[in-house]
Amino acid sequence: MANMIQRDDIEREADWNTPRSPVSRPRTPVSRQRTPVSRSVSPVSSLGHSDQEARKKTNVHTGEVDEDEDDHGIDWQPGWRHRFPWTGFAGLVTIVVATAMAVAILGISHHKRVDDWPFEKYPIQPNVLLNIANQVQNLGLLTMIAQGLAIAWWRSALKGSSLNRLHRNHAYSYSFYAILTSGRHFNLVALAALMTKFAVIDSTLFQKATKTTVTQQSAYMNSSVTAWIATEWPQNSGGIPGRDSTIKTIDVNWAHVIDAYNGKVANGKVHENLEEKASFFGCPFRQECSGKLQALGFAYDCETTREDIDYGLARINEQGNSDFSYPLWNVNFQPRWVSENQSYASVQLDMLYADTHRGDQPGSCPGYVTKRTCEIRPAIIEYPVTVMIPSQEELRGKNIVTHIKFFNQSTTASPFGAALPDKQIDGLKVLSYTDLDEHLGNVSTVGALTYVLNNLYKSSAHLIFDSEWDIKVQGSQAQSIFYADSDSDDSNMDRCYYDIDASGRDDPAMALLRKINTLSFVAGLYLNNAPNLNVTDRPAKNLPSQTILTSVTGIVEEYVTNFDYMAGALVATFVTVLLVLPVYWGFWQLGRKVTLGPLEITQAFGAPIVAPDRYKGAHGDFDHILREAHQLFCLNPALYWHAGTGGVVLALLSFLNRRGLDVKMRFFAFAGAAALLVSCDARPTSSVVFEKVDDSPVGWVLDKAAKVDKDESSITLKIHLVNENMDAFHKLAMDIATPGHAQYGKHLDHESLVALTAPKEESVRLVQEWVQNEAPSAKTTITGDYVTVEATVNDVEKLLKTEYSSYVNTETNAKTLRTLQYSLPSTLVGHVDMVQPTTFFGLQQLRSHVLETHELDDEFHVDAVQAVPGCSGTRITPTCLANLYNFANAKNQTAGLLGVAGFLEEYAIKSDFTTFLNSNAYFSNKAKSFTCTAVNGGTCPNSPPGVEANLDVQYAGSISSSIPMTYYSTAGRGQWIGGGTNTNEPYIEFLNYLLALPAASLPNTLSISYGDDEATVPLSYATNACNLFSQLGARGVSILVSSGDSGVGSSCTLNGKPSFTTAFPAACPWVTTVGGTTGNSPESAWTSGGGGFSEIFGRPSYQNATVANWLSTDKTHNSVSQYFNASGRAYPDISAQATNFVIVAGGSSQGVSGTSCSAPTTAGIFQLLNSGRIAAGKKGLGFLNPWLYGAAAGGFTDIKNGKIGGCSGSISGAGFSAVSGWDPATGLGTPNYEALLKVATATA
Repeated sequence: MANMIQRDDIEREADWNTPRSPVSRPRTPVSRQRTPVSRSVSPVSSLGHSDQEARKKTNVHTGEVDEDEDDHGIDWQPGWRHRFPWTGFAGLVTIVVATAMAVAILGISHHKRVDDWPFEKYPIQPNVLLNIANQVQNLGLLTMIAQGLAIAWWRSALKGSSLNRLHRNHAYSYSFYAILTSGRHFNLVALAALMTKFAVIDSTLFQKATKTTVTQQSAYMNSSVTAWIATEWPQNSGGIPGRDSTIKTIDVNWAHVIDAYNGKVANGKVHENLEEKASFFGCPFRQECSGKLQALGFAYDCETTREDIDYGLARINEQGNSDFSYPLWNVNFQPRWVSENQSYASVQLDMLYADTHRGDQPGSCPGYVTKRTCEIRPAIIEYPVTVMIPSQEELRGKNIVTHIKFFNQSTTASPFGAALPDKQIDGLKVLSYTDLDEHLGNVSTVGALTYVLNNLYKSSAHLIFDSEWDIKVQGSQAQSIFYADSDSDDSNMDRCYYDIDASGRDDPAMALLRKINTLSFVAGLYLNNAPNLNVTDRPAKNLPSQTILTSVTGIVEEYVTNFDYMAGALVATFVTVLLVLPVYWGFWQLGRKVTLGPLEITQAFGAPIVAPDRYKGAHGDFDHILREAHQLFCLNPALYWHAGTGGVVLALLSFLNRRGLDVKMRFFAFAGAAALLVSCDARPTSSVVFEKVDDSPVGWVLDKAAKVDKDESSITLKIHLVNENMDAFHKLAMDIATPGHAQYGKHLDHESLVALTAPKEESVRLVQEWVQNEAPSAKTTITGDYVTVEATVNDVEKLLKTEYSSYVNTETNAKTLRTLQYSLPSTLVGHVDMVQPTTFFGLQQLRSHVLETHELDDEFHVDAVQAVPGCSGTRITPTCLANLYNFANAKNQTAGLLGVAGFLEEYAIKSDFTTFLNSNAYFSNKAKSFTCTAVNGGTCPNSPPGVEANLDVQYAGSISSSIPMTYYSTAGRGQWIGGGTNTNEPYIEFLNYLLALPAASLPNTLSISYGDDEATVPLSYATNACNLFSQLGARGVSILVSSGDSGVGSSCTLNGKPSFTTAFPAACPWVTTVGGTTGNSPESAWTSGGGGFSEIFGRPSYQNATVANWLSTDKTHNSVSQYFNASGRAYPDISAQATNFVIVAGGSSQGVSGTSCSAPTTAGIFQLLNSGRIAAGKKGLGFLNPWLYGAAAGGFTDIKNGKIGGCSGSISGAGFSAVSGWDPATGLGTPNYEALLKVATATA
């Protein structure tokens, strides 16, 4: 018998949370003294014996038998009702019920049409119901297996099985590897446990047993092209005097609708089961066939008059005219309201056009002036259609189902000037009218349509003769229809300037109406529903989509059941249950019930025995005893290795004997403690859920069809270690930014910043050990407070105790690997505060705040009344901004550096920058250029031009005079699916890149025009990024960020409840957030400008008084106060112009709107202030906000007009009004450079 150490302190309380060192003592043999017992503990039969003697207990202290003991509260013969495995039986019943439910679903749904499925509208499709049934089925199976394994383990333990066998049986319950490597030890327990791994088979088969099929039916029209008609129809125009407002009329998607309507794009959808029967009008493959469709449109009821004219020079001279002006054409639209004489509203088209030709006499140009008055009236129209059916090869290749061309006019035009049938000028048949009941002074759809038509087609031209011939044109949209032709003879006497019949052209009224028919057809889709809506119910934007009937193949979708798969699933379920049942054999022999939770398989080896009350307490409860025994041997390895297995057994028994347990209790405690001893060298560390999100962000959906090789694909994890002293640092950063404080302007260098915020060395060590233990093949790099881990997806999943899944973006079709929850070892809590990419879906969703772009044309160039010199109602240029914000006389600066952030492969083009400066630069800086710096693997190509990037550099650069400027082109869009190492999250990479720069290379001002909904950014990521902004501010960088273009929100739900939604990083308290304004006489809050209150960050001290005053004095927000967090960080801080900015992109001018205009504008202005201070030997302003809300608050023009909106259709009256003083619509107001310069010069 091997010798054992006799420890004198073995009876003392064991602190199992505190490591102990081995004790060096003289070793003496352990004297094994057996206490007489009333029965043996090993044989199962004696455990269940009914003899009273077998139920007597021996007191381990006195050696006397306690006749009255009840076996420490454990009833070893509780009767059949208690011994029966009710939990397992409940699991079996659950399996049967769930399987029956799955079979019933498959039977009921077989050949059931999708439209007839009763749950479709919810939607709960058959495969969803099957999935629920499968989950219930698997729950029952797990419950059944759990108790069965527990019973099998206890039977083995009570029969005296070896510790190795007990451990193996336990390992089978959780380790697939243990089952596969069991070899000759494979038994019924292993077989039952194996079934848990294969339980997915029946679930898969059940899922495959149902599918949706598309079958060919009789041909009918199917709606397959859907698009938004308009986001905001202009209201109150054309009917209410005194109303003048900028109105957005047409959605960008409208062009796609028109293209589809005109047959320029594929109109059909691919259906996998379409075979040779696809037809329309009985049309064969690859041939064109004609037919007629009924669809929405407009009736054009016209009256025509005509008079003779002669526009020849000889005729004019005969009249003695030296100066004259004769009309060539005129097109105008006006609303007609419901009145006593008209029971419906419509649009009236007034058209005049001249047609001349060379006469028989020299200088003669006879012809006609035709006047048409047309009533444009919503109607159901019959349209001729030409269709081409694709070939069988195209169908098999999944090409489009049908090509459809709508010919929105008659095939033969009426002769010019002839009477038209039924007054319908385009010859289409009017089936019925859909009239509008609208009156003058009300919200008007007719007025909206009139507004659109006038903007698109209103124009006129006159023939003028003074010293020579000339044509004066007003408006440009109709020039492609009405234009003059001259004869070959260029002499004044013989020229005829307008000839409709030349080149075979027909009636220009037809040409014009063919153009506006495209508009009216699409507008009619909307107007057809307008009469059915109350005025208050007509949404301002995101109108319900309408459909254009384009697919001509009649199909029926139905659910079909594959009974072979269903039979396979039933067999798999039956076999699984059959192979699990053997572990229940002999449950009656236990003589006791197994107290085990249905899903707690891994606790089976932990001996879940109910301890008697007298053993509970500081040392007596069973769990404490097991831990104490485990700690004793794990922390004294010499005891184990020098004593041998037999010695360990004796030591355990001696230890348990000293704990005062009877033999039976000692046996179970011994078994549990021995099991714990087996794992001494690999003690598990508990994990905690570190971060969890309920669902993927809006726009991202789970891509179940994606295949990802997790052994080949890799992820680069960024693990951020908790910075030390962040509270102290934030106080210091605020002191540095607060004028009048002793620390003001004492910006930190990189080394000082690192010294202040460096993480603990212990944090670095713990993370390194964790990665090395869990993923030894991973590559680890430590840079400052970040640990970068490059590993395969499989290794990362092991690290984070999670599973990555493929998600796809519904707008961009981009794919990424993400998880909604991950865990970290409890030892890392307090050492790590961010791990990405995990729950953050990255910059693919992050968007630039450019709301819209439009081409500059003649209409765009029409100037309005210039309330501010250089500004017009249709465009914003640097000259306009110089006068508006009072920096027209600013000194040209050269000191310092201005930075512009760029993401999403947006590239600033230097040739566009030069072109812009040549025509728009206010300062003498036309020779200025900028530097492009690549960050995180970014590039600086010469194409393609980015609208956002060009906007930022052109306005920040032109306003900042001759100050050097750098564009930071940062690569990366998150973690994309694919082999190899993917890119990192670019936002964090960009901020860390700047922080690592020396002071001489750091920009004084930084413009950022990117952001996203705050609710989509995980808390850890938002906090980490905001901390980096605070560090940049402490280093002397003034950061200007766009506030966003969704007003107070777009989706406007938070945790399932109506709520204003905010933007990030706009809501970070360590940046200066810039809202949007529009107009200049006076400036007003831009309705789409972002503003609100953060749900993550609390209100900072610098804006406490200002925001508190607004909350207490402003009454306009009372009706919406429940929708925002009044104690959160409020923004914007300031505002600037956000609409109609002129930029150059790709060599041509464009118009741009959005708060992306506001950020670079203010960044340029504040760089002028920073450079002025640097030239004067002072430090830059750094983090601006304490200065803005304090000494500089008077340097802004207060905006008191307008309101920001948002939450259309979800929150009535949503938004904030611009009022006197600070408000969440425009902040402190717009900058007055000269006033700010005085304050900046006076600031130390």
